[in-house]
Amino acid sequence: MHSIIRVFRWQQRLEGSFLALCVAVIAALTIANVLGRALLGISWAIVEEVVQMLMIAICFIGMSYGAGMARHIRMSAIHDALPLPWRRRLMTVTTALTAVLMVGLCYYACRYVATVYQLGGIFPATRVPYFAVYLLAPIGFALTAAQMVGTAWLNWMGDEVFLSALMREQDADDSPPDENLIDAHTATIERPSAGSSERKES
Repeated sequence: MHSIIRVFRWQQRLEGSFLALCVAVIAALTIANVLGRALLGISWAIVEEVVQMLMIAICFIGMSYGAGMARHIRMSAIHDALPLPWRRRLMTVTTALTAVLMVGLCYYACRYVATVYQLGGIFPATRVPYFAVYLLAPIGFALTAAQMVGTAWLNWMGDEVFLSALMREQDADDSPPDENLIDAHTATIERPSAGSSERKES
């Protein structure tokens, strides 16, 4: 189990560094293009193409990064109302089904990339083939599927609820409250203090 978490931790670091680099390059190129257009009246087509490629990379690699950080959209109304064992079972099922969906999307993305490869075509300014950029789609789906498989495995084998391979439910901001803490807090409120009992008797 620890080896799985270690692998996904390295994956998260690589994806985070890659996404940060993409955002920084997009910001730098966009600012340079705006300044060139405003000051020199020149707009570089290569900048627009590179930014387009980086946006595709951020979209699909960011999908895996968001899943690893448990920042993807989750409908948790039923999940939060269940006791811990059932929350763990439900998370196992949902992440496993999501992994199957990601594998299916990866398959269709690969078919799409193969079609684009057969048709040919390149970006006019950078001369980069279309299929080379669109390869990021199946890669992103595959990485997200791996995240979901790891999460399902940890929920199946462990005693805790994992929202992702690196995020336990108790560490998340939107985790449901602990029933034991609620019972203890309720008992503390309902238990009268010694001073109040003496005042009532007097």
